[in-house]
Amino acid sequence: RLGVRDRVRFVEPLEGEALWEQLGALDVGLSTQTDDDVGRSRTTGKLVQYLAAGKFILASRVGTAAAVLPEEMLVPYHGAWDEGYFDQLAGRIDALPDRALLRKRGLEIGRRSVDFAYPTLMPRWEAVFAALS
Repeated sequence: RLGVRDRVRFVEPLEGEALWEQLGALDVGLSTQTDDDVGRSRTTGKLVQYLAAGKFILASRVGTAAAVLPEEMLVPYHGAWDEGYFDQLAGRIDALPDRALLRKRGLEIGRRSVDFAYPTLMPRWEAVFAALS
């Protein structure tokens, strides 16, 4: 109905090296979080994977995505279900620059994935657990 059938693929995620090959085929990664307690309090694995793969991301302006992504990658989302979000997202997709610029912008933000790597996270968690004991 929207005329994008030939431009969108829904596939099951793979693992290991196959996952990185699969992510390599993406022009844009989508990450949608609801603007409620659940959405604001967690980080999706796909956001971190998209960052690590150096992908341009369009994400709802909620939680971790709102904290780490530049404004050009954020789409407003209101409440536990935002009926208007998908039209806004479609408009943002239609207005995206060419693939070369998408790739460049994705690579520029890719370094932010270091903040989510286990060597970075483990000392933080160890400090939390030490404070609790």
